[in-house]
Amino acid sequence: MAMEDDDAYEVLGLSDGPRATDGDIKKAYRKKALALHPDKNRGAGADRAAAAFDRVQKAYELLSDDDARKALDALLRVRERRRARHRAQDEKRRGMVADLEAREEASASASASHPMPTEEDLKAKLKAELERLRELKKKKANANASAAQGEAKKARTHGVPRHVAEEQQRRSLKISWNKCQSRGNGSGIGNGSGDYSVGELRAAFSRFGAVEDIVVRDKGTKAAAIVVMQSAASADAAARSICGNPANPILVVPLAKSIPSSSQSPCDANQSKSKSKNENKSKSKSENENEVASNAPGGPGGIPLPTSFEKDVLAKLREAAAKQKRKRDEA
Repeated sequence: MAMEDDDAYEVLGLSDGPRATDGDIKKAYRKKALALHPDKNRGAGADRAAAAFDRVQKAYELLSDDDARKALDALLRVRERRRARHRAQDEKRRGMVADLEAREEASASASASHPMPTEEDLKAKLKAELERLRELKKKKANANASAAQGEAKKARTHGVPRHVAEEQQRRSLKISWNKCQSRGNGSGIGNGSGDYSVGELRAAFSRFGAVEDIVVRDKGTKAAAIVVMQSAASADAAARSICGNPANPILVVPLAKSIPSSSQSPCDANQSKSKSKNENKSKSKSENENEVASNAPGGPGGIPLPTSFEKDVLAKLREAAAKQKRKRDEA
């Protein structure tokens, strides 16, 4: 039932109707809301309770707005006058009363400056006030969402120093595996379900060093996760090794390309690059092919850039690091 066809005072159980004070309205709303809240009404009657709770909220919003309440009170007065007139008449005289009301309304409409509003006019006005309240509520929700997004963006861009973000990326690994393949128990990992739990992943990567955090994302037959090691050396060792059950190996790649330290000079960086190139040239062709196949599925020697999921994970880690830094500064 639309709220303009309903009596908001009746919905909240206010027998005084328009004479109810703001305190009475708040008290009645709290009582009804506590009784009908979805958290207290689960099971078979959950749908009925949810609908009743929504009705109570809308009634309270209407009565809390002065203009909307005035429109409702005017409509209720017209309805009460109509009911009073009808109660005063018996069945034989109701036809005469209806005719008289029609003539009165026609006369009022034809009269000059201040025509008496009809019930339909007042109902339309109440409907417009309800629509205004809905739009106001929607704008407020959008403003709150925009503010929350702004705070999150600010935390991601300004809350963590650049060197901290780069260090977190060096310690992070992107892993993936097939869920549809069944795994045996020969490796000591897995229960034959074709999937890895967080505990199994932690056990698999703990042999390279301490694991700081694991965030798993389910993608149907494929599963992926971000593993954050405690040190960059541990992450590098894991990226160069075969992890998991051989029947369903875990594909491991670094989350981001190696980032030179801000304290390293350009000369040192160039020497490191030259040394790395020489070491790579000394490797055999078969070793390079195996390393590419196991560590870079996206292209020969290429490391995929972080996806939106990975960026969200890194953003959360940066926010946590920023909070810890603020606590240390305050202490």
